[in-house]
Amino acid sequence: MRSSATAAWHLKAPLYEQLIADVRWRERIYASLHASYYTLYGQIDKYEALGYLQQLVLAEPDQALADLISTLQSG
Repeated sequence: MRSSATAAWHLKAPLYEQLIADVRWRERIYASLHASYYTLYGQIDKYEALGYLQQLVLAEPDQALADLISTLQSG
């Protein structure tokens, strides 16, 4: 997942769906979604990504997570 920012959304979304219930993957899913939004040529479906972000319960949430959720909510 470390280099998935520019991967096509339809390829990585099913992986997020499969792994999001496992708390061990949540930090990596968040990092991947964050990179997918902010990286040049990043691939993201804003609506679906928002759904995944809202499911994440991170041990140490940060302001960047809140900012990304707010940005995706505003369109």
